[in-house]
Amino acid sequence: MKIPPDALIAAEKITHYLLVQRPWDDKSRFLAQAGFHKENPEALIGALRELAAGVDAIDDGTNEYGEFLRTDGEILGPNGPSVGGNRDIVSPAPRQTSAVRDAQAQKRETSMKMPLYERVALSRDLDEHGLKKGDVAVLVDHVPHPEGGEEGCLLEVFNALGESIAVIAVRASDVEPMNADEVLAVRHFAQAG
Repeated sequence: MKIPPDALIAAEKITHYLLVQRPWDDKSRFLAQAGFHKENPEALIGALRELAAGVDAIDDGTNEYGEFLRTDGEILGPNGPSVGGNRDIVSPAPRQTSAVRDAQAQKRETSMKMPLYERVALSRDLDEHGLKKGDVAVLVDHVPHPEGGEEGCLLEVFNALGESIAVIAVRASDVEPMNADEVLAVRHFAQAG
């Protein structure tokens, strides 16, 4: 299965997350090696379209928010291929990559209080993902429930070194904002399954 060539690519995700230098879990340095910068977001959008057209989407699981697909491969930039794989860049979302959005899904979305591209904490254990209450992730998208249930959140989870290890969809009630009076902790991560 291929990602549709006319799928929307969330320009905001490119310009406000992927190409923005962040104090941790930074993707902009990785993308800069391939020649992608804030000054040329259209180049990354084009490279994502090229990748989606050239590879089959991979089944990345199913939950109440839908079927999740992932694309893997090198992203070709102005300076040549990106370094390493692209799981950090093209991540799963219901029936498309997280940078590529279905126009109908985007119209159904409602506003949430938590801003995109910020760190959030899990409010409960997610045993199916090997994650624990208090684990930290980045909120990368809001996901409407296909049957009108509770809205979901698409989270990118990182290891202690800032490497992307998973992108998951959870209920909005499974996450909470981070607070200034909280500290981060490190624990061993044992992948579920």
